[in-house]
Amino acid sequence: MPASLFLLSQPVSGQSGLSKVGVPSMGFVYDGSQSAIRPILGLPGAAIVGAPLDPGFAVARAAVAAQRQFVLAASGDDGRARVIVVQDSGLTVRPVDGALISPDRMILSPSATSAILYRRDAARLQIVTGLPEAPVVAREIALDDSGSAHALAVSDDGALALYAAGAGPLWLFDSNGGRAQLSLPAAVAAVTFRPGGSDALAVVRTGELYMIQADGGTAYYGRIAGDDPSDPVAVQLSRDGARAYVAYAGGSIAVFDSAAGVSKTVSCECSPTGLEPVNSAMFRVNDGSSGPVMLYDGSGADPRVWFVPVDRTQGNAQ
Repeated sequence: MPASLFLLSQPVSGQSGLSKVGVPSMGFVYDGSQSAIRPILGLPGAAIVGAPLDPGFAVARAAVAAQRQFVLAASGDDGRARVIVVQDSGLTVRPVDGALISPDRMILSPSATSAILYRRDAARLQIVTGLPEAPVVAREIALDDSGSAHALAVSDDGALALYAAGAGPLWLFDSNGGRAQLSLPAAVAAVTFRPGGSDALAVVRTGELYMIQADGGTAYYGRIAGDDPSDPVAVQLSRDGARAYVAYAGGSIAVFDSAAGVSKTVSCECSPTGLEPVNSAMFRVNDGSSGPVMLYDGSGADPRVWFVPVDRTQGNAQ
């Protein structure tokens, strides 16, 4: 690695004018092949997926908050949900009391301050707030047994949640126990809330994007131009609501500028599983279970994809 990777501007204890040696981190990735969380070390273009962290239990499922340096994980031993906070001094593990055992899905809010847990056989959702310092189950939502959820999202304050199963409708749940069926012209493929906001964005299976207001109102947002990408699998929205990012099962990743009405698409030459924020305009596209991790960078005028190899030679290290 270049020497520049090892300069990290954190003061040495008792020597505030100096810097300590370290490796920059771009967050973490869940490696299902090892039931472990692994750090992404380095900078874009010169990074590697490092040795697994050791939280003291095997990780069966995880939702990674790269921008806030923690992981919401379900234990493979007892199925319980825990928050793993990564600090310079090591790992801190906090239980999420009352959380669903062995959830099928765990989805973080855009700024990773709340989360949604889902378990199909229990036909319920839970909203977890206070992440990562004081995680608590804020409320539970009973669902109709309409099939496995494929579209889930929760707002940063935990007040609103979105849910769709199979080819069924999209439902909006509020903190007062209310629910509303939303009117969209096609089945929903993926949803997300705007960071820090109560409005949301949905991409339907035919490719169109729709804004969703807190009262359940919907409005057309736009459509990715050019070759017709199919099978959207994930969507993210910029903090100002002006840009949407969409990943497609075929390997395309697009950014759509709603003000200009234009989109740009690149290929990751991979099979995207999501769009997990690394920072405001960079997203992790896949996990590290079967090959290199791919990072989508939409910060510049021309989007690009970074390749991050996985180090398979190292043993466990905290």
